[in-house]
Amino acid sequence: MRNKSEMIREQAYRIWEREGHPHGRDMDHWFEAEASLGTKTTAKKTTAKRTTAKKATAAKPETKSKTKTAKKTVKPVRKKK
Repeated sequence: MRNKSEMIREQAYRIWEREGHPHGRDMDHWFEAEASLGTKTTAKKTTAKRTTAKKATAAKPETKSKTKTAKKTVKPVRKKK
């Protein structure tokens, strides 16, 4: 009999193939496979922390610097005769 991780891995692989082999979606496929098989692992908790951190940084408004930066002045180059 196959263990739970192997079943999830095979299901996640089928999902990855079905979606056209996208890069960087391995955890999404793993969790979708878990949901379809009705199982859960502890890896989801660590991903939730990363997702929360991304939302927190995205919510911060961008602030413009109040100090003006000096523009560089470029002197024209003179051709030597």
